[in-house]
Amino acid sequence: MNPVTITIPKNISRDQLEVVEEGTFLSSLVSLQYQNIQQQYPDSFKYHLDDSNFHPLTSIDVSGHTYWVDYNQSRFKRKRCKHISSPTTQMPFQAEQFNFNKIPQSEVVCRLVRNDTVSICSVSCEASDDVTSDVHQIIINNCPLSKEHVLLVPRPSKCFNQVLTQEALEIGVSYLSLCSNPNLRVVFNSVKAFASVNHLHLQAYIADHELPVERAALAHLKGSCYTFTDYPVLGFVFILRSDVLSLAQEVFGVIKKLQERDMPHNLMITYGDDPTVPLTPTIRVCVWPVNPLDEMDLDAIVRPAVCEISGHIFLDDVESIKDLTPSRVLSVLSTVSLNKEQFQQLLQDFSF
Repeated sequence: MNPVTITIPKNISRDQLEVVEEGTFLSSLVSLQYQNIQQQYPDSFKYHLDDSNFHPLTSIDVSGHTYWVDYNQSRFKRKRCKHISSPTTQMPFQAEQFNFNKIPQSEVVCRLVRNDTVSICSVSCEASDDVTSDVHQIIINNCPLSKEHVLLVPRPSKCFNQVLTQEALEIGVSYLSLCSNPNLRVVFNSVKAFASVNHLHLQAYIADHELPVERAALAHLKGSCYTFTDYPVLGFVFILRSDVLSLAQEVFGVIKKLQERDMPHNLMITYGDDPTVPLTPTIRVCVWPVNPLDEMDLDAIVRPAVCEISGHIFLDDVESIKDLTPSRVLSVLSTVSLNKEQFQQLLQDFSF
């Protein structure tokens, strides 16, 4: 199967934002291509979510926030790479290690080209087999968390390490806004914060339930930047105000400062409440500076990566649900979160 090439607008204004359940041109096309891979190349996936190894479980109340709990044993057993062990978040790219230039073309859902002269998405079926093309790629996650779990890989042939760039942020926010699916989330784990592949990528997946970060109360700092007022992991939240490029630029200002401090971080791009316009959905970009993975006393059953921080916990043992209490979840989240003094120091250093 030859992956198609999709041309998308380089910028999208808030006025163009819409939230639709039935899907847009981009989301429908990605879904169709993903299903084609499932049907034509089923062995591309390590397992299938309709197998007995995956069971949606339950929810748990954690300090007034509803956290969702899923059981996915196969992901933990068959995942291509485990989390990266590194003394720094700036670990150089290593070509001899697994990277997305080594995957078969059957795992490529489509290619993305950004164009600042177009206002709508378009598709070309004249895709090249040349994997070195200087374009962005959407590929399957062969150990999916949830349905249509894909990876957004900016310019894979450039061999960027897993250090977030403003361009990658723009791609992530654009993808969410153009898909317009309220159940879609785009996430990022840095090295030392549960990244498992040191090749720049974000992940996008669909979960049919609301996450606590999408309704959590916020306090305004400046511009489009807020902080959580009552959430287990301290962090920043940026709200789409004008357009995608402006939002990505403001988010990256904070990300860049975290990178300069070699501070691990997790990020989620999602739809959520606008704190200034009640009951109006907008895009929230949540950024959590976190304690380094190698300095944590890790819990036996909960691994606090970006999904768990945002309110979606994945377990590898169905029996573990019996041991998952609100106090245990809070304990895990407090381990990954900066304490109040550390976070206040960041606010001061960042001139908030």
